Amino acid sequence: MKSSILLGCLLALTSMYSFANDKAIQSGQELATAKGCAGCHGMDGNSMAPTFPSLAGQHVEFLVEQLQHYRSGYRVNPMMQPMATGLSDKEIYDLASFYAAQPMKTTGNAAAVDAETLKHGSAQAYVQKCTACHGEEGIAGTPQYPNIKGQHAMYIVQQLQAYRSGSRLNTLMQSQAAGLDDKTINALAAYFSTR
Repeated sequence: MKSSILLGCLLALTSMYSFANDKAIQSGQELATAKGCAGCHGMDGNSMAPTFPSLAGQHVEFLVEQLQHYRSGYRVNPMMQPMATGLSDKEIYDLASFYAAQPMKTTGNAAAVDAETLKHGSAQAYVQKCTACHGEEGIAGTPQYPNIKGQHAMYIVQQLQAYRSGSRLNTLMQSQAAGLDDKTINALAAYFSTR
């Protein structure tokens, strides 16, 4: 008897969470449309522009953190800061929920890129370092690290260069990028963009 009551309570809680999550996703989609997010990040969060990140399939927690960083000015970007400045915590969560729920699309010929990347010893060594946080195929196992699978190569290059120069703040990534030359950055970007 007790187990059936407990099971009933668990099912009810699961259903309420699913409903709340569905509402957040729908609200996030409406907000993304109203804000014009698709212009840079694509209708479904898969950016068509190589300088803008794809958000589809990203961790909710990571997206929330980045939007909060733009809103506070900790992360500087002349396009994103005005977009994030007026967002409430709920709106940030809803946007993150919408984009996280979208299927991630990838492009490219991974086999050809792998062969080219692995010719460069430094790139091969850095692939192993990158996968320690971002996962074997660029899918991070924990939400504190972003998925980098399928991001545009040009976007990855820009971010690694920003970490290397110190213009994008993140102690761990700044230390990892500090030793990267342009050739290695390009090889890493090609590798992870085609996962």
